[in-house]
Amino acid sequence: MKERREDGMYVVEADGWGQCGSRKTTLYIPRDQLEKCEPRPVVELSTAEKIQRAKLKKNKGGKFFSEKDFQPALQEYSIGIDVLKRVDYASDDASVDDKAQVIALLIPCYNNLAICHLRLKHFSDAYVAATSVSL
Repeated sequence: MKERREDGMYVVEADGWGQCGSRKTTLYIPRDQLEKCEPRPVVELSTAEKIQRAKLKKNKGGKFFSEKDFQPALQEYSIGIDVLKRVDYASDDASVDDKAQVIALLIPCYNNLAICHLRLKHFSDAYVAATSVSL
């Protein structure tokens, strides 16, 4: 994906958008519209949105981790864990599948968080992260 700004527009060129029926798609977004887009606070998100945000944080953390950039990876995993801890299982929109997805995300987030702490020589934090997954 390539990004550039021109004429007050934010231009995103994305390769491999098969669902759009083409190999390359170009999106033009007015810059003023883009600046208005801020993530909603976690407390306002539905259970599905919290899980989706946590997946994005886990994946972003994984990208940093694969580049051996452990501090930003640590931050992304921590945010993902925080979002997942805010899933309210008593709410009407939370299901058994949601709980399973939360657990399936929490385990690798905590494990990767522990590894990041180890690589950064934060040994006591690594221990806490490694022993924090509560099922």
